[in-house]
Amino acid sequence: LSANALVAADHVVIPMQAEYLSLQGMAKLLEVIQLVQKRLNPQLQIACVLPCMLDARTNLSTEVLREIDAHFGSMLAKSRIRNNVKLAEAPSFGRSIFEHAPDSNGARDYEAFAGEFLGMIGMPAQSPRAPAVAAPAADATAPSASPAVPPNTTPVAEPHGETPGAQEASASG
Repeated sequence: LSANALVAADHVVIPMQAEYLSLQGMAKLLEVIQLVQKRLNPQLQIACVLPCMLDARTNLSTEVLREIDAHFGSMLAKSRIRNNVKLAEAPSFGRSIFEHAPDSNGARDYEAFAGEFLGMIGMPAQSPRAPAVAAPAADATAPSASPAVPPNTTPVAEPHGETPGAQEASASG
């Protein structure tokens, strides 16, 4: 975890795997967050604890979720990120879960959490599957930012060490 990220952030979402060792590591993380709040970023807030890699079929996930709830109460997100193979696969393809498997449980879980998180910080929820807003079309009358090139010609880069015109002279002779 980067202290610089905590200094620059307004809110922290703490993803927490539904395992007992995660509970032990949480104490140290909370110490670091409190230190950053005290010395560097007093506005930093813990937005929520997000349970991840849950498998509701196991007693372990259920017990750890109860422990997380007992320790964090209202800071516990309502959303749950279920254990999902597609979530593990997506990074290996260099894609987000919404690109890799948009109809998977993982995509649905993160979409639900995104809406919940935006609500927590007072912003309107927006679906990550919503079409992107197109950039305004370029004005045909606006001057071009690229250098002027006469029509039907291709700009040629000068070879290293030659003066302009030397290439033209050698090409024509």
